[in-house]
Amino acid sequence: MKRTLMIFGLMIFVLMPLVVHAQQQQSPSLSTSQPTGKVAEIEVYSKEIDAYVKSNEGSARIFAADDSSAASNTGEVHWRTFKSEQELQAADPSNNLNSSAYVWLRDGKVVGASFTLQSASRDWVQYVMYYFRRDGTVAKISSTLNTFRGSITVKREDYYNSKGTFLKGTTHCNDLKTQQAKPCGNYEEMPAPLYQKVSLLPFYNLLKQ
Repeated sequence: MKRTLMIFGLMIFVLMPLVVHAQQQQSPSLSTSQPTGKVAEIEVYSKEIDAYVKSNEGSARIFAADDSSAASNTGEVHWRTFKSEQELQAADPSNNLNSSAYVWLRDGKVVGASFTLQSASRDWVQYVMYYFRRDGTVAKISSTLNTFRGSITVKREDYYNSKGTFLKGTTHCNDLKTQQAKPCGNYEEMPAPLYQKVSLLPFYNLLKQ
């Protein structure tokens, strides 16, 4: 599947959507140990969803939002649905759609949502994959943030149980150009938006259409 990065350009990021729940009180672990218990179960499940997404790339629901202009006016972000990636490209000749998402359903339930988030300044990009259980709760959030500010790549993986309790987090940082390991600095405290349930996705109402 073509990443939305090819649509909007390289190295882009967006400020967090207004409906997100911050994770600042949940400091991630830098552990690289093998997952155990519930985390191991979630890891197995996320790989299953990855395989499902790969074999059903063309079935994704597509959404996008022009949050730069919205934020400057009312502070609200308005999402739209698109029938195809081609329709999305045609609707965005000026690169104003700063957030996009591809969503996969299995048996009528959302199981995966892949976001590309970007800023109007076009100097940050964040890719986020959400893995949802059949009951609509998030199991894992995997994100990659690239930014010219500090020239850094930040990769995070956060795990949650079905009650929304944070189980474990890992964060790894690399130089943006060389991809050599480097300290995370303040970027360790810049997680992806947290949608603990499918119903909290910013385009949830559009999913029901």
